[in-house]
Amino acid sequence: MIFGVGLILAVCNTYFTDIGYLYSVFLLVLLYASALFYPMEIVPTRFQLIFSLNPVYCAMTCFRQCVYGVVPSMSTVLYLGAFAFTTLGIGILLFNIYSKRLTLEL
Repeated sequence: MIFGVGLILAVCNTYFTDIGYLYSVFLLVLLYASALFYPMEIVPTRFQLIFSLNPVYCAMTCFRQCVYGVVPSMSTVLYLGAFAFTTLGIGILLFNIYSKRLTLEL
């Protein structure tokens, strides 16, 4: 997941230099939207579905379950795998398309 996002950001940051600044703001919002610092039960029920679609929340939930000795649900693991392979595929595709022009832009 991280490698795919890194490839996408490498291409975008080469052409748009403000992406680095926007990405740091996006990471901060993603951090607070992933229920790391507060329990999920305090989030209203109408927003819990949106939180559960956050891949960072799913990854942290799987990690917490593994630490507590509980096997993570297969749907969560499949969702994380699908998200990781999708971002990796998009990242490789973008990087291959723009790889020859990236050196010229630097």
